[in-house]
Amino acid sequence: MAENKFVCEFNLPKMDCAAEEQMVRMAFAHIEPPPTLIFDLKNRSLRIVHSGKLSDIQSRLEAFVTGNVKLTH
Repeated sequence: MAENKFVCEFNLPKMDCAAEEQMVRMAFAHIEPPPTLIFDLKNRSLRIVHSGKLSDIQSRLEAFVTGNVKLTH
């Protein structure tokens, strides 16, 4: 049976270098199944492809996220 995959886009204004990217990656280090994290440092955004609950994703990004979340399936 195929898993449902969701895509979330987040604005991360505090993320402007590889150190912040690494901090975000560490926040997701122990999620199963692991989400796909697609960083755009220039635009300070993050796209996450996941099959879990949005609330789990958001709680791990609380310190980094501001603004709206764009959801797509």
